[in-house]
Amino acid sequence: MTTRTKLSFPCSADIWPAVERWSVSENAELKSSDGPQRLYQKGGIATAAMMFSFRQASGQVAVEAWIPSSTFQRACSFFILPPEMGVESGGVKAALIRKIARESLNRLLLELGASLVQ
Repeated sequence: MTTRTKLSFPCSADIWPAVERWSVSENAELKSSDGPQRLYQKGGIATAAMMFSFRQASGQVAVEAWIPSSTFQRACSFFILPPEMGVESGGVKAALIRKIARESLNRLLLELGASLVQ
């Protein structure tokens, strides 16, 4: 299992309108915006936080998705949980929250015409 799920794909169209629609429908909060890069967080109160980073530059889109674990969450799991986990399938660590994050990201990737995260 990777610490972050990373993918990139070519896209000459502006992705930000689709990303904004996705963030509203998925209740993902914009945490930072720096030029061609944006960071969103979904969950974090009743569920574990799910982080999504998007960057568009020179006709390429780079996406990172991960589940961060706080020290408290890691301690409660007897440090079985790593500090960060990617959202791809496989393994039993935080399987449900990774599935939720993966399905959320895949809804956006489908709209953008990119390959889905498995």
